[in-house]
Amino acid sequence: MNNSTNRILDLEVDGTEATITLDEGTYTDQELADHLEALIGGASDLNGRTVNVGVSGGLLSITSDSYGSPSTVKVNSGSAVTTLGFTAGASDTGRDVAGTFVVDGVTETAIGRGQVLTDSIDNANTADLQLRIKLAPSEIVAGVEAQVTVTQGLAASLDTILNDMLDPINGGLKIIDERFDDEAKNLQDSLERQQSLFDLQRDALVREFVSLETSLSELKSTGEFLSSQLAALDAARKKN
Repeated sequence: MNNSTNRILDLEVDGTEATITLDEGTYTDQELADHLEALIGGASDLNGRTVNVGVSGGLLSITSDSYGSPSTVKVNSGSAVTTLGFTAGASDTGRDVAGTFVVDGVTETAIGRGQVLTDSIDNANTADLQLRIKLAPSEIVAGVEAQVTVTQGLAASLDTILNDMLDPINGGLKIIDERFDDEAKNLQDSLERQQSLFDLQRDALVREFVSLETSLSELKSTGEFLSSQLAALDAARKKN
């Protein structure tokens, strides 16, 4: 039962302090846990930090909803400390996940931050790999905990595609560019062959024209000669 004399609880969640004032009333253990959890979750001083308040064997427990070493809960003081079954100054701190990566029998370093297990940047096989570990303490056993199959994400797949396209030696764009170069060369060769054929045809036409010009000149000379002979014959006829 909470009344005006035992309603205040001062505590810290993830290093941030807040003072909680419980409503007066009579609660069951679960109702009290739910009420305390709602008050802590709604405390403006905690800036959105939330907790889970459980009850077991008539005892309350407060667990931060964050993970890892930054996750802390500390009961400082307040008139409700004893009533709620807490001890002033009691605290607990979360732990970062710990582990290693094993690839084809080779163990590689892993760094734990909260629930996330990340690689070391020097790892040969697991660089940039991040795993979220959600195992409960009771589920942890000796040896390998899980088999992980790694596939490429969208960005990695796009990077592979772009590398295949932009590779300066065997890339797709290089092959396309070389194909265009070959087609342009073939077109140029075809144009040069056509030009050579046109030049030959032009030379033949020029030769035919020159031949015709020569023939016309000869015919003109022959005509002039015949005209002069006919004129001479006509003049001799008239004289006689």
